[in-house]
Amino acid sequence: MDIPKNSEYALKMLRMDDYAGNDVIRGRMWLQKMMYACSRDHPELDYGFLPYNYGMYSQSLADIVDNLETQGLVCTEKTEENNRSPMHLTEAGRAAADGVTGCDPDVLDTLRSVKTTLNPLDFVELMVLMYFEYPEMREKTNQSGEYEKWRENAALSMVSKEKISFSLGVSISGLNREEFRAKLEALDPMPA
Repeated sequence: MDIPKNSEYALKMLRMDDYAGNDVIRGRMWLQKMMYACSRDHPELDYGFLPYNYGMYSQSLADIVDNLETQGLVCTEKTEENNRSPMHLTEAGRAAADGVTGCDPDVLDTLRSVKTTLNPLDFVELMVLMYFEYPEMREKTNQSGEYEKWRENAALSMVSKEKISFSLGVSISGLNREEFRAKLEALDPMPA
């Protein structure tokens, strides 16, 4: 099967396991955010991202996923959970991804690292982390007010579950280190 060049890295992202050995991506929004984060380190991954309602969005990447679904390479499950439709490769999709050669090993390392970081995040955690890391993509979001409401609790949640570092949690929360530590300890008291 001939895979268009701009689809190869999306296929590779879907094929990679995250930290838990899971190759399922939590949804299209997660894939959009993952590929944007990768493109920041690797400009050759040019999907034409623009600021949109939920931050960074690429119509080109959305079209790639639609095309992969039409070809029977990607399966998207419909769920009741808001903003989430888990995606995974079909058996034919895994074979197609395994057949893609010539990908830059540095880009593949970045894909794995980004998937490991972003895939476990719930919707609010994902949005807060991406809005914090890439504020230039917040300009058209319809969630500016929510971001300010979410950021402290999301930062505490991510640090308590060891999804991000303490220092990053402090930065995201907007609190000083002592306030953040006190709130974190109130959530999950440290053993004496």
